[in-house]
Amino acid sequence: MKGRRYLLIIAFFTAFALVFHLFTEFAKDVRAYSLRGATASRADAIVVLTGGKGRIEAGLALLRSGAAPTLVLSGVDRDATLDAIFLNGVTESEKKNIILEKASTTTYENALYVREIAEERGFKSMILLTSWYHMKRARYAFSRALRDEFVIYEEIVPRSDAGGRAFSGATAVLPEFFKYYWYALRFKMKDWS
Repeated sequence: MKGRRYLLIIAFFTAFALVFHLFTEFAKDVRAYSLRGATASRADAIVVLTGGKGRIEAGLALLRSGAAPTLVLSGVDRDATLDAIFLNGVTESEKKNIILEKASTTTYENALYVREIAEERGFKSMILLTSWYHMKRARYAFSRALRDEFVIYEEIVPRSDAGGRAFSGATAVLPEFFKYYWYALRFKMKDWS
């Protein structure tokens, strides 16, 4: 009985050490995103993953700067309109270049629906815009959903615009850690079947 108890204790601490190691490596990667600047100056489209503070505004700023001719807002509410999203207004020519993707509810669904838009429009590259704590999982989902030859540039919403102190540490990173590894496990199981 004692031997079995010791084995359980050893197994528990081994599992804890493994999860702790994975988390620290994940946190380092996520932190690196928060310190990086833009990775592209021009692409076929800007894809904003909605749901985080400052993302839509940063996407519109990129559109206005000429980083891409099209802005895709992925994951907006089904009842959303451009006028409701952009209270400060957008011009008629900007409206023609903004696509509202309303079907997705998860990051992976964002990638699947954006893939459909990219195929319909002939996009070969995109600037993927999201918050620093979300980019690792978003990049992973999009790289799984899109063709290998599709070019994905990463753009991070500046931390000062992306949630302030409340999302500066573990409160943002810990949920992303679990979501990222859930995605990784799901994709591995899909590859094995």
